[in-house]
Amino acid sequence: MLEKFLSYNSIVKESSDKITSISYDVACYKEKNPYEKIVNGTIGVFLDEDKKPSIPESIRNIYKNLDLDTIALYGFLFPTENFQNGVFYLNNIDKRYQDNISVFPTTGGLNALASFVHNFVNDQSLVFIFNPYWGPYENLFFEIGLKFNTIEMKSSSSFKIDKNYIFNQINDKLNDKKIKNLIFLINFPAHNPTGTTFSDEELLSIQNDISKFKSYGYEILLVFDLVYLHFSFFDINKIFEIFKDFSFFFNFSLSKTLSLYGFRTGALCYYSKDVRDKELFQTKLSFSARALTGSINHSGYKIVETIGKEFGLDEKRELIDHWNTIQQVMKKRWERVKNILDKYGFQYYRHDEGFFVSFFHKDSNVEKLFTVFKENGLFFIPQKDSIRMAISSMNIEDIEMLEKKIAKLF
Repeated sequence: MLEKFLSYNSIVKESSDKITSISYDVACYKEKNPYEKIVNGTIGVFLDEDKKPSIPESIRNIYKNLDLDTIALYGFLFPTENFQNGVFYLNNIDKRYQDNISVFPTTGGLNALASFVHNFVNDQSLVFIFNPYWGPYENLFFEIGLKFNTIEMKSSSSFKIDKNYIFNQINDKLNDKKIKNLIFLINFPAHNPTGTTFSDEELLSIQNDISKFKSYGYEILLVFDLVYLHFSFFDINKIFEIFKDFSFFFNFSLSKTLSLYGFRTGALCYYSKDVRDKELFQTKLSFSARALTGSINHSGYKIVETIGKEFGLDEKRELIDHWNTIQQVMKKRWERVKNILDKYGFQYYRHDEGFFVSFFHKDSNVEKLFTVFKENGLFFIPQKDSIRMAISSMNIEDIEMLEKKIAKLF
């Protein structure tokens, strides 16, 4: 009976990365095989060698000192100055850019993107996203009845973006005269699901190609999904330098930045030199804060606010050391995984750094490979032409088990 009440958009709803159903498969496999060691490389969280989240001591101290009577109340639905300063501080944004940035709190980095899609994407816009892409992007656009176009990344570890790479892929798709706006959603650095981080030269090529469309009369809006920024050596201020002639959105995630995954706290940020645009951004997000997201997690909000109010150079050094340590751990894990992939004939997309790698095998299609892995206690996320492995949540023991299981299969 309920099928008769489905909305048009709801008919096509299906989780594109199937992470919910795979999590259930993991639980069932454990129940049936309680003594077998499995490898769960599905979730994009960083776990240390003891399989625990890595949380800086200064952040633990903030949490210990939170007042229950305060956080038991509703959180703020607007950004206080200290919250905004906390976002600037954690992202190391240079002061010369801060006056042109509006910050609005959201329930996590994903909800920041959902707020953008619900407010600033319409049927006169074409959206472009690099492929492979993070599965939930499809969910976000299906919610509003739209789809996006892809810019194909070559399935090669030596892939590079050069002059006209984007222009040549997009130009042929711009034959609809109704289209006035072009939106580019760029997941970067430490791209999910490949781990690609574009170099300064590649970003300049992207900027040059997009500028051509701007000169043709299209309105351009950029969206940078930056939630893995702190697991990269990339400096966010390069974006403000290279894309200085554009207005753009970017998001922030407390989950990734400080390993506080359960706090569901983030922000959508908008960089523009147009005061009217910034006012419109605040107005639309204020509505979404109630109609779309509800109240932000108050504990997470207070942590960001406290950072913006109290943290200085000493705490910044601690956080930088913390992020650098994670990057070094991730580098070692990738070296081990890369050796396994190379040894057993797998290929993979370019991986520079970060949580994920996307791999495939020339002698086996993705569906078959995913099924064989699942039947042998190896759990990853299938994609259209590859499989995503979250090496962030796999310690050395997991990686050793990965090789033992793959050795039996290949």
